[in-house]
Amino acid sequence: MWSRFVRQVFLTLDDQSASTTSCLATGALLWVALFLTGCQPTATQPAPNSTNPSSASGANAEGDVTEAGDSAHPAVSGTVRIAAASDLRFAFEELAKEFARIESQVELQVTFGASGAFFAQLSNEAPFDLFLSADIDFPRKLIAQGQGVANSEFTYGVGELVLWVRSDSPLKLREGGMRVLTDPRAAKIAIANPDHAPYGRAAVAALKSLELYESAKDRLVLAENVSQAVQWVDTGAADVGLVAASLVTAPALRDMGDSFVVPADSYPPLVQGGVILNWAKAPGAAERFRVFLMSEAGQAILNRYGIRNQNG
Repeated sequence: MWSRFVRQVFLTLDDQSASTTSCLATGALLWVALFLTGCQPTATQPAPNSTNPSSASGANAEGDVTEAGDSAHPAVSGTVRIAAASDLRFAFEELAKEFARIESQVELQVTFGASGAFFAQLSNEAPFDLFLSADIDFPRKLIAQGQGVANSEFTYGVGELVLWVRSDSPLKLREGGMRVLTDPRAAKIAIANPDHAPYGRAAVAALKSLELYESAKDRLVLAENVSQAVQWVDTGAADVGLVAASLVTAPALRDMGDSFVVPADSYPPLVQGGVILNWAKAPGAAERFRVFLMSEAGQAILNRYGIRNQNG
């Protein structure tokens, strides 16, 4: 199911090491494939050039359509190595497919993980061109450290926290909402590790704000990132999760569980953004993808996956 226009690299990060797997899947098997181990990374090439590159359209910084290869929008090529927050895991397939239609000579190589773990690695100049973070503060810190291109910082959306259970769960979110966390059957509550995952910090903040933390804290199970927290609920390793709407409302999981939107005023806004790194090997291509994310087309895709525009 993954687009042939993007190389997908899945990353599990901790303080000392990173391991990568890459898998392909279709239909209902997609979620299982996302977390299989032992698969070899798979490289793909940019979209076949079935039309003249000079006739392909692109988006400028204002989101308008321009002609790729003309004087205002010169053609670029190369591979953009992207460190992306794991809440983008499902949205990225659609983003990559649309971007490949616009920029047929640019390949995207994406690695997913916790934003805080990526920040630690990028502080040591890990080999990426572009950082997409679930917390805008991490890109800003990289700029302050002299490691991010100052004028490349951008905000691409705001994430949403939801409570999620499998469809066969005895916990009824529509009836109980957040109160299901006081149910003894919610024996394991999955969240991303708040030490390095923005969604984990948001989950803890929401629990404290709603006066549920003291009763829930001993039942929290900490995943490396928010997509692993979803996996634990989906496989039955946890009974309920506080996770990203962008994952559980995606087509691959939409019919596999029930969700309840956590009150937005119970946690700090999950303002998400990115930055181009100073050591980027393909800064021009990275800039094109940055512009695409901010375009009308890019924003529409993100919005469909629960990452809304900051102004609406």
